[in-house]
Amino acid sequence: MNYKGLKEFRKSLELINKIRKERGIAYGNGWRKAPLLYNIYQLYGKVLRMLWIIVEGKSIGNNYEKLIDTAADAIIYSFFILETIIDINSELERSNLNKKELEIYIKRRFYDIIK
Repeated sequence: MNYKGLKEFRKSLELINKIRKERGIAYGNGWRKAPLLYNIYQLYGKVLRMLWIIVEGKSIGNNYEKLIDTAADAIIYSFFILETIIDINSELERSNLNKKELEIYIKRRFYDIIK
């Protein structure tokens, strides 16, 4: 099958794998420091694999509900991170923090994301 966008999809998968290998995040204990980010990564990986099965023309049977649930979970986690980043940005606009206080505040908020 030759769908429009299939080449881009394959390029995306190759890029993800390249980043995983270069940064070593797929192997070793780097993820232990960021379990929420790891969950998002795993969920999007599952979604991509399920979509790949569909694109290749193989049947996944009645697993479309599972695909939808997995994609929804990944999106919810991603929106949680996005919401936190937007919240941090609006908080910073209202506050008068010096550079050191700003650094501490941002680290604390991002720690809330990855814990």
